[in-house]
Amino acid sequence: MRLSFDHLYPLWLILLVLPLIILPFIKYAKKTTRQKVFLTLRTLTALLIILSMCGVSLVKTAKDTTTIFISDLSDSTLDRQKLIENFISDALKSKDSNDITGIIGFGADSSTENEPSKQTIFNGFQTSVDTDFTNISGALLHGAALFPPNTKKRMVLITDGLENMGDSERQIRALQQNGTIVDVYGVVKGDFEEVQLSQVLVPEKAGKNQVIDIAAHIESNVKTKATILLYAGNALKHEQQVDLDLGTNKFIFTDTVSSGGVLSYRVEIIPEKDTYMENNYLSSFVTVNDLPVILLIEDEDGQGEQIIKMLEEHVTIEVKAPEEAPQTLESLIKYDGFILADISIERFNAKFLTNLENVVKNQGKGLLVTGGDSSYGPGGYYKTILEEMLPVNIDVKPKEEKPNLALLLVIDKSGSMTEGQYGISRLELAKEAAIRSTEVLEPKDMLGVIAFDDSIKWVVDLQLATDKGALQDQIATIVPGGGTSIRPSLEAAVNALIDTDTKLKHIILLTDGQAETTGYETAINNMRDHSITLSTVAVGKGSDKLLLQVLANAGGGRYYLTDEFSDIPSIFTKEAFMAGKKYLNNVTFSPTLINWSQIMKGIDAVPELDGYVATTIKPTSKLLLAGPEDDPILATGQYGLGRTIAWTSDANGLWTAKWLTWDQSPSFWTNLISWMVQQDMDKKYTATTSYEGGEGVITVKSLGEEAVSAAEISGILVTPEGTETEVILEATAPGTYTGSFEASGEGVYMINMLLESEGVTEKIVTGLNVGYSPEYNFYSKRGITPERIAELSGGRVLKNAKEVFKGEVLPVVGSNNISNILLLLGLILFMSEIAIRKTNVSFSFIDRFMKAFTSKGREIKADITEYMATKTVQTKEVVQGQSIQERKKPSKEKTAPVNSKGKEKKQEKAQTVDRSHIDVLLDKKRKRGQ
Repeated sequence: MRLSFDHLYPLWLILLVLPLIILPFIKYAKKTTRQKVFLTLRTLTALLIILSMCGVSLVKTAKDTTTIFISDLSDSTLDRQKLIENFISDALKSKDSNDITGIIGFGADSSTENEPSKQTIFNGFQTSVDTDFTNISGALLHGAALFPPNTKKRMVLITDGLENMGDSERQIRALQQNGTIVDVYGVVKGDFEEVQLSQVLVPEKAGKNQVIDIAAHIESNVKTKATILLYAGNALKHEQQVDLDLGTNKFIFTDTVSSGGVLSYRVEIIPEKDTYMENNYLSSFVTVNDLPVILLIEDEDGQGEQIIKMLEEHVTIEVKAPEEAPQTLESLIKYDGFILADISIERFNAKFLTNLENVVKNQGKGLLVTGGDSSYGPGGYYKTILEEMLPVNIDVKPKEEKPNLALLLVIDKSGSMTEGQYGISRLELAKEAAIRSTEVLEPKDMLGVIAFDDSIKWVVDLQLATDKGALQDQIATIVPGGGTSIRPSLEAAVNALIDTDTKLKHIILLTDGQAETTGYETAINNMRDHSITLSTVAVGKGSDKLLLQVLANAGGGRYYLTDEFSDIPSIFTKEAFMAGKKYLNNVTFSPTLINWSQIMKGIDAVPELDGYVATTIKPTSKLLLAGPEDDPILATGQYGLGRTIAWTSDANGLWTAKWLTWDQSPSFWTNLISWMVQQDMDKKYTATTSYEGGEGVITVKSLGEEAVSAAEISGILVTPEGTETEVILEATAPGTYTGSFEASGEGVYMINMLLESEGVTEKIVTGLNVGYSPEYNFYSKRGITPERIAELSGGRVLKNAKEVFKGEVLPVVGSNNISNILLLLGLILFMSEIAIRKTNVSFSFIDRFMKAFTSKGREIKADITEYMATKTVQTKEVVQGQSIQERKKPSKEKTAPVNSKGKEKKQEKAQTVDRSHIDVLLDKKRKRGQ
């Protein structure tokens, strides 16, 4: 055990303190004992404080040894797991009772099987780790953290060395410097027949109709026959029988890319001789430069025909009805942008809207919505995902006096309305729809609600919509009942509206069942005579569709049929908007340029328009063209990585007759689509991806002299499972950005980024295809041998389990810092001095002790002096006697044998002299005592 100091410089303070100590001792040398005690206490206090400032520690060498077993459980050692478990069990049998042991299992991550203990019970591995990768470095770091303090350290690494994550050599060097030995037991797999598809190479980019090469590299350690299959997307392009030789076998296929966007290729091999099938397939993809692909969604009236004519030379347009819109994320990704040409929201499938929002926000796709009597407010966009995406709000505030509305909701509450989807009944959605409709009413409007089954119940009497909260509370009280009887409830609603003093009167009838098919003539005639309109909503296949359609036509309203019960609230909202005539503006005007954009490039002036749908601009959006009272006509916005455009006039000539015949109209629509799909980005930057040790690496480089100057750029990473996360690319060189992300799962990872260049936000889209686990890449050059591990760490390559606890372990020095203890002792001495000064403590006992101690010391000194003097005299006498005898001694030839009695007499004489000397000393001592 020894002392160590963290800091030596405080010891210089002793040079300042010593004079203050020595001088008072000299000054008070003949003073009282009390003063000397005070001086001693103060001296010790100062020394203890100075030592505590030095960071004093007690250092001792550790006696116990901790051994951590670190076991490779990755897929590459799957067939040797029992061998590993037996090795650990056998090793534990040979350990001493004082040995501390712990066990870790690892793959891509690591997990503690047994905490370090002197009593380790191991019955095989129970913990679970990610077996798709081998991360020796991470496991060693985990093991280092398990060592208890102040013990010697030994690691036993059990692995095949096929590392594919991390840097084990760096970690082993760090452990060796820290005094940790790493012994290794190799579980290297023996010889086996293996065929492996190691690479599929395609060009990064290609042009449409270009012939490209697809190269497949196959590694084999056996000569065998195999079948190679090549797929482009899901289509089988080639099937070929081949003979594989030892080593690398390269095969090249050709294909003509006939479509734009991202095209994936997949190669599979089926060998006759093989051990592992997991490494017999790989994919890659090529980005095909082509005209932007736009999905135009229009109804049967062909609202987008004029757009097609103006853009057909610049883009590829696919046209679909709203009910035919793709619903999966994969089917939407291939489009660069989407145009919704005056489509009501209830006609879209909910999955389409969800995935449309995903590809716009996270994949950087574009969205354009055109106006008409079936979009924006009239289309039921209020408080929907479409309103969230667009650069305009739907809830407009009237700028002039609008006609007041009396809205009466007639809702079926029969027993069949308790059915529904996803745990939500039709009646609950109908109540939600009624509540939403109150939100679009003005205080001057009126609302009434009738709930019917086989009888009529007025849930809300017809009244002004001044207290919307109270109205909504009343609507929420509707509960289901019995059968279905439409006619009495409809007649009651018509009769209630006849005498109502409002400009507009509208009824919404919702039912899911069958009812009376005759007797509606009176109600229909009253509606026509008193300008009452009627819209009907048929819910589900069991509703009387024909009856409801006839009633809607007779009532001058609209008929809706929906199997998607979630559409009911948007239908009611749309009807409330339409009935109030708050959105459609049939007025001729010249749009005003508010802000300039690339969309207006090359445009000198714009023609008149004859109408639009009223909306309001969002604070974060950009208003380009405005109509009367600054209502948005053309507005743009950024939604995540994508761009959205609101064109509130129509696109089929109803309001845009002059616009469609305008000579710059094709340029305008081309600019619009170019801005929306961010077409020019690939000309300025290139993006490459790679896969390294369980991580995807992406690099973006500028192709021109001008580059983005930001310190970092961000993007959205979409995993194969569809989860989204942010990825950051940091500047590594001028115009070059690099970032990484975890890519431990198989599949395609899509990365979408935005760059600000010359004031224009542009996008980069790229991807990374992750193939099979690198555990099955048996021909990889990565890895570390057991001999190399032992060389780096100073450890051993173990042959069997009995060797584990026999090796030498580097000594470990432990230390305990006692600075606080010294400081506490100094404080105690200081407080003791103060306490003694305040009390009249007598130190006479110290004087008596010192006097007795001094007297005793003098006696002992005198005895020693006298003894030494006597001893000196005796020595001289003996020496003189010997000299005389030697002179008298005869020569050897004449010397007679010495008589034994003579020897005894001489010894007795010497003893007599010694005893006489001792007696003298004892006599003197007795006299002093008397």
